[in-house]
Amino acid sequence: MTASVRKRILAIDIHALYAGYAVLEGPKRLVDWGMLHFKKHGVAAASVAAYDAPRLIARCRPDRIVITMPANQALARERLSEVKRTFLDAAARARIPVCEIPREKYLKALDARTRYAAAEQATVRFPALAPRLPKRRKIWQAERPIMAVFDATAAGVAYFLPHRRRARPPAA
Repeated sequence: MTASVRKRILAIDIHALYAGYAVLEGPKRLVDWGMLHFKKHGVAAASVAAYDAPRLIARCRPDRIVITMPANQALARERLSEVKRTFLDAAARARIPVCEIPREKYLKALDARTRYAAAEQATVRFPALAPRLPKRRKIWQAERPIMAVFDATAAGVAYFLPHRRRARPPAA
């Protein structure tokens, strides 16, 4: 068993009030997945995340943590950075390396044009997720929080894929 193939990762998609996570051992084995909700009884999101993050890391025992965050939540940017910081601090205390993957990179790695296409690929790869995939939303509808699980899963799978090298055009 090579370390690069069987490495256990915890992929987390962080949002302002919740996070989706997926635990993968290689690109073909989904060990666990779920949601963390940070808005509990009026307590600040960062405080709840500070409680939940170390517990999740201890339960999953990952070799690496992969974090992805939405790029377009300008209104919640401060809360997002606080929640992200709590996960980074928990990972540092557990001495687990962290890798950040922007959404564009994991979509490109999976050859998916949209997040929903990446979520559909995740359900093909991991049929246990299929019953949780929400219907494709209309532009006026709010996003379902469960999509964070699919984003985390897609980021985790993309982490294991070999980097595709594009042929460079010849120098002129």
